[in-house]
Amino acid sequence: MSEKELIAPERFKIVDPHNINTVFVDWVVTSGEFEGVVNITLGTVDHSLREGSDDLPRIVVSSRLRLSKGFAERLYAALGNSLGRNEEVQTQQTPPKNQIN
Repeated sequence: MSEKELIAPERFKIVDPHNINTVFVDWVVTSGEFEGVVNITLGTVDHSLREGSDDLPRIVVSSRLRLSKGFAERLYAALGNSLGRNEEVQTQQTPPKNQIN
């Protein structure tokens, strides 16, 4: 997937006004899908939290993601592309316009 394919047909300005932190994760704690929403909990292995020499390292939950199924499929394709796997990519949908009820 090229960078052009990741961009929606409508152009958007990307901003980061709150300087969001980068979170390192290396463990998928849970994942599942319910009613079109994919939920993923990600964690980080922390060996410093061992209580003794025989104790197992701890997994610290560091991020939770809730994704529409369509976005999860695009993220899956983007990750596959980043890892060198060429997969068919669906056209990205444009986010809905803001509407006042």
